[in-house]
Amino acid sequence: MVSSHLARRTFIGNAYMKVQDPNLIGKMSGHTEGSHAFARYRNIEDSTLRGIIDLMQ
Repeated sequence: MVSSHLARRTFIGNAYMKVQDPNLIGKMSGHTEGSHAFARYRNIEDSTLRGIIDLMQ
């Protein structure tokens, strides 16, 4: 059985990997800016971090 919490966490993680804008994803998921709960949902993959570093070069 899948909980709504797991579904929400999965949505936020997948959306963040595509969009990489925490404010936009936070608004979509009903979180306020700087929400500690939102920060716990978000799982930034190492590949995402490497991609951001590559863009900065």
